[in-house]
Amino acid sequence: MNDQFMDEYSTIFKVIEKTPLFSALSKEEIKEMLSLMTLKKYKKGEIIFSQDSSPNNIFIIENGIVKLFHRKDEIDFDIGTFTTGNCFGEVALIGILPYIGTAIAMSELSVLQFSKISLHKLSKTNIILFNKFLLNISREVCRRLYIIDKHLVKALEENSKFNNLIS
Repeated sequence: MNDQFMDEYSTIFKVIEKTPLFSALSKEEIKEMLSLMTLKKYKKGEIIFSQDSSPNNIFIIENGIVKLFHRKDEIDFDIGTFTTGNCFGEVALIGILPYIGTAIAMSELSVLQFSKISLHKLSKTNIILFNKFLLNISREVCRRLYIIDKHLVKALEENSKFNNLIS
């Protein structure tokens, strides 16, 4: 392996170690996961996936910024911004649902892509690692759901106050 590849691998490994999807995995398990991923680079402004398209990958940001938005009636609704170490696309891939929004690179971007084919392969070759990975995905989805629930409660409370004012 050349020095440039080793430097890039070392950087990727450091990012992956700190990513919630890979928490509680040993270094050997992380290496196995990395062997199933592809490193892809995007230019600023490039679309990673489009709203309502069929999911193919879970994305882990090695370096850069991604914006996720949902378009309805020519209006863009900001879903979230993701940076180094964040992952996105897992809800659609695991849930077998279309992508809720469009993901666009807001800077030069390097992502690790973990495909549904790799996920299936992992389920056949290392069921223990597969289960750990799914548990970590479940935890991450629950964290996000909790945040969404908090926003919903706040919106309902504000709506209730508004309704009381006009009643």
